Amino acid sequence: MRSSTRWLICFSIIILSTAAVAQQRIVFDIDDYIDPGEHPGPVFISRLIAGGATNFINGYRPLRKDVGFVQIANSLYFSHFQFDYKHTELQGGSADLRLCACRPPVYFPTPPPDNAIPDAPPPGAMDLLQIAWYRHTTGTRNIPVALRYRLSIGRDSFKKSIRSLVSNDVISHLSGHEQSFGIDADTYVRIRGREMFGSFAYHRTAQSGTNDGRSQHELTYANRFAPIVTKWFLVHTTLTVGAVSDRGGTVLNVVSPQFEAVWHHDATDLYVHLVYSPQLLNSGAGGWRTTHQIALFADRALIVKLFH
Repeated sequence: MRSSTRWLICFSIIILSTAAVAQQRIVFDIDDYIDPGEHPGPVFISRLIAGGATNFINGYRPLRKDVGFVQIANSLYFSHFQFDYKHTELQGGSADLRLCACRPPVYFPTPPPDNAIPDAPPPGAMDLLQIAWYRHTTGTRNIPVALRYRLSIGRDSFKKSIRSLVSNDVISHLSGHEQSFGIDADTYVRIRGREMFGSFAYHRTAQSGTNDGRSQHELTYANRFAPIVTKWFLVHTTLTVGAVSDRGGTVLNVVSPQFEAVWHHDATDLYVHLVYSPQLLNSGAGGWRTTHQIALFADRALIVKLFH
């Protein structure tokens, strides 16, 4: 790989750690971040991401299972805009439903009550389209800062087998979908000479075709702290707080710190990520509960193209 290409990838990771404050609703959404205004022409990056997570969480909903994942992320940067298309395949962690031939029919396990934290949708295929616009401002010592405002539209597809409660035979299948819509906006403020980078985000998700078609609205703020650079690792920390609808309990019901260490292998241009994210979630049914999510995954740029 040419030195200019290698530098571009490295630059993208460093900028992500210091200025980008994208909302990470999915732990492996590493989000290539490049200021389009820094390049005279378009930049295209196609990246492969693969790994696994224990106690996987999707949209502040624990799956309570472990998963493996593979993602292809394609990003195009042009002028003041960024366009992303990401396709993900999630595997594992899905249990079959059992149907009681009652009147009305009853599925087991039964869905959580309305004032409880819903389960994450079953693993399946995830497609995400994102469009972003960048605005520039001036930071400390007249260093330019790029702030991003982004729209996200997603669709997840998943299936579950339904077994007879008596014979345990597969009698049918459920095919479900989840539609999502989100906006997030970067923030930058200086307080007593200190720079603070953050992001406000709103997301709405709605399910169909399942036995637990819960919808939810999310309003959150994420703060990204200054990175720690060591000889071997780049370590950065975020803290997300916010509210998710239809869970009872307190208005503020999400507290989610995240700690990520990134290691780069020079010979292969491979990045290895270790993420620990203990999410504290509150509901009227269960009060505050903590889910300790841990993910280990690697990513590598397959294509990096600079157009002139």
